[in-house]
Amino acid sequence: MQDLPLLYLQGGSIVPVGRPIQYVGEESLSDDLILLIALDDHGKANGILYEDAGDGYDFYEGEFLLSYYEAELESSVVTVRVSRSEGSWRRPRRALHVHLLLGFGATVGSDLQTAFNEWERLEIRKISAIFKKSYR
Repeated sequence: MQDLPLLYLQGGSIVPVGRPIQYVGEESLSDDLILLIALDDHGKANGILYEDAGDGYDFYEGEFLLSYYEAELESSVVTVRVSRSEGSWRRPRRALHVHLLLGFGATVGSDLQTAFNEWERLEIRKISAIFKKSYR
């Protein structure tokens, strides 16, 4: 395991994370995507992901994808969804890994092998016992 710096997230944040890229063209739109989610005191979070080709000026012509993510805790279920998108790109098919940060260094992870362009919303269940017992 690598020694990594501490990362502090403000409640209400969703941070999209991909694998490290060393040069343009190394990445693939089908690479896995991780969403780090830190809910606020009201059980909500949001974040934005911008994607384009990484070179050229096609983004001026709308060749990009800007995704707005929302997460909400309601009745012990966290729902994650893309609330809206901008640009002409279609959402790529890729695996989504959701990591819900509960505080005090605890996380609940859920690896979802689903196509991004096929889901409207995603529900993460089975967290209520951990969340209510240890971190509230």
